[in-house]
Amino acid sequence: MLIHDILRRSAKLYPTTIAIDDGREQLTYQQLAERVDHCCEGFRSRELLSGSRVVVLGHNSVDYAVMFFACARLGLVLVPVNAYLQGAEIEWILKDCGAVAVMAGTDYIARLQQDCSEVLKGLQCFVLGAADEDHMQGWSSLSGHSRVRDYDPSTNESHQEYTQPVRSVVVQLYTSGTTGTPKGVLLSHLNIVSVVQAWLHEMPLKPASSRLMQATPLFHVGGMLICMCALASGSTLYLLPRFDAGLALDTLITKRITHTLLVPAMIQQIMMAPDIDSRDFSALEFMVYGASSMPETVINRAMEVFGCGFLQGYGLTETAGLALSLRPEDHCHGAASALHKRIRSAGREMLCCEVSVVNDQGKPVSPDEVGEIVIRGDNVCEGYWNNVEATQETIVSGWLKTGDLGRVDEDGYIYVVDRLKDMIIVSGSNVYPAEVEDAMRRHPWIADVAVIGVPNAMLGEEVVAVIILTVEGQRELEAGSQRTLSQQLKLHGQQHLAAYKCPVRIKYVPALPRTPAGKVQKTILRDQLVNRQGALQ
Repeated sequence: MLIHDILRRSAKLYPTTIAIDDGREQLTYQQLAERVDHCCEGFRSRELLSGSRVVVLGHNSVDYAVMFFACARLGLVLVPVNAYLQGAEIEWILKDCGAVAVMAGTDYIARLQQDCSEVLKGLQCFVLGAADEDHMQGWSSLSGHSRVRDYDPSTNESHQEYTQPVRSVVVQLYTSGTTGTPKGVLLSHLNIVSVVQAWLHEMPLKPASSRLMQATPLFHVGGMLICMCALASGSTLYLLPRFDAGLALDTLITKRITHTLLVPAMIQQIMMAPDIDSRDFSALEFMVYGASSMPETVINRAMEVFGCGFLQGYGLTETAGLALSLRPEDHCHGAASALHKRIRSAGREMLCCEVSVVNDQGKPVSPDEVGEIVIRGDNVCEGYWNNVEATQETIVSGWLKTGDLGRVDEDGYIYVVDRLKDMIIVSGSNVYPAEVEDAMRRHPWIADVAVIGVPNAMLGEEVVAVIILTVEGQRELEAGSQRTLSQQLKLHGQQHLAAYKCPVRIKYVPALPRTPAGKVQKTILRDQLVNRQGALQ
């Protein structure tokens, strides 16, 4: 099955079911298929060739989703761009991918014209959605909002498509750049469809009955997947333009949402509503979370608030978003049994792949021994765009090296210890920041924490905790001194960790730099806190 077959099948089986609603318009499956037809007509009239890169920049919308299917059908490669990037970063991607066309939401066109004017001169420029083309010189619309025709696949010329192998590239997603220059990850039809099928096996959806809320961005692999899962199952997808805790809470309740995908930071923001315990979440069946770790206390609180099944997903852009899942039955709230430890794991491998933990020689480690998590299967990407060296370093004999350290227990549950590149070495001993962060988060004055290593002439590196305080913690800081508070928090660490793992220094910040997926950008954090001589500022 190819990506555009997903919509074709659903339009045939559920033509009158509402497929997608972005708050401004809603389309049935038949109407969505018509919109894709109109877009394909526009692309064909501009003579864009199969394999050409089409960059899309905008917030979540019906027409953003249309782009996935239209490009897939015509053999074009869609390049979704992080809407929060700066002009120079966007310009770099436009050049790197060799784009022939760019499609942007009206909110982003002025920024593109200002920051990327030279690159745009050589591109075909389209408006994402309806637009007043008279006031956007050089930009045209493909969406076909003003044209209506009967949807008839047997006679509609726009339904014609290129013959494509399942391993042909359909999406080029750039990594978030948490560890350096972004790389263009090449995802094929097979990569994406295999994960959609695996996800629907884990989280069955009911045609014309299930209602999904999407608050994660479509330019992120997780947002792309929940969109595809909803439309593959004949469900209704409610798209939020961008995440807003109040809007998300209102949508969950008023639309009687049954399934959603949120990152931990989003869940915590929603639960901050003062009347959260009195809200009716009885329609909610599944809440999927991932992208970053969630403290056990937060998971337990979320299970109390929402009263639904929780499913954790682990994966990378390079695995089309998923590889492991921690199922609802593994979320043992408050259990004292051995099963309770599973809530700290990332789960077990999904149907689309095989996952292993290996040592430096590539051999599987013993249970509970730390090694690197590696993945192979239909979900593993085709490589990196124009980067043979990185592809060969990352995918070895079919196995994708994740760069994540982990261990596996006797039941096959995999525990992510930390990022290999984030590991801190203190006097020759390995310190995993995630372990330190988990211990520090148990203190009631700590809302969130990120642990980094900074150079130390004697030890090699020392552990630094960068902390966001809770309201109560802020009061303690204001009532006493920063030194006193830091001493108390260090003492807390000493009660839960070996001495060499404990934070030597503590920094207080109002917020941590994050990617749109919710991952802490530790590279940026180090740049902000460590000077050129390697000393903490």
